[in-house]
Amino acid sequence: AGCAGVPAVLTAIEEGATVACLQKQGSVAANGFGSSAVCLEHSTSAGVMRWMEDWCATNDDRVNRELFQHHLDHSCETLSWIIQQANKVGVEGITYKSTGTVVYPDGEVCADIEMSTTGNTQMLDALAKYAEEQGAVFYYGTPAVQLIQEEDGTVTGVIGKKGDSYYKLNATKGVILATGDYMNNDSL
Repeated sequence: AGCAGVPAVLTAIEEGATVACLQKQGSVAANGFGSSAVCLEHSTSAGVMRWMEDWCATNDDRVNRELFQHHLDHSCETLSWIIQQANKVGVEGITYKSTGTVVYPDGEVCADIEMSTTGNTQMLDALAKYAEEQGAVFYYGTPAVQLIQEEDGTVTGVIGKKGDSYYKLNATKGVILATGDYMNNDSL
């Protein structure tokens, strides 16, 4: 139930699924104060490629380029959807800016738009409450401890643990692993 999980829950609900979400923390957990996206419609192809190469170089080329390209292709649509969801639940204090836009000396452009809030936790908490009103069930303080798999590797459910109790959740449509980032997880 963080920056990846709450939007996944809302999307699954939009698609007609019955949803349960395991969250290892005792509540919604999110870092930061917003999100950004590349707006391809207002960028040049060369500008986006240059921006991508700059990011890869800054990160010592430890970037999965296929995933990065997927982000570039879909981030503007995704940010627009998040803003619509936040507006739907009345989250206040959202600001928008384009100061991340890069205009290169040769005129190539990578248009970056940003949304800022008073805190992602506040926004995601409101969105999780909305998801609960739509029928989602959140199991807070219940980390997933095991995926349930068929012999061919197909994931058909998950087992969560809260205290001494275990919860087995079987999936008919799918299991989404929305684990967020790994910067604070030394094992990764």
